[in-house]
Amino acid sequence: MLSPLIDVRAAMHSGAILLHDELTTTELGEKTDVSSNIATHIRHEVGDVKKGFAAADLVVEREFKTARFIKVISSPIMLQHYGMWTAK
Repeated sequence: MLSPLIDVRAAMHSGAILLHDELTTTELGEKTDVSSNIATHIRHEVGDVKKGFAAADLVVEREFKTARFIKVISSPIMLQHYGMWTAK
């Protein structure tokens, strides 16, 4: 019997119990053969980040947790299948 995996941080460590054996990580847009619980690693940077940190008077480092965000149209959408039992 597998132990439950209830800690997100622990699930991301190498050697953690895999939730999906066939899942491999995409690392910065490149497919890998690494099996892990991390589907994709994406980095977003705008401008010269190192230069920005070097020029800053104060740098505050913290860990932030946010809710999962999914960009979805909020207006209702109707889909209809036209076939032999529906009017065309």
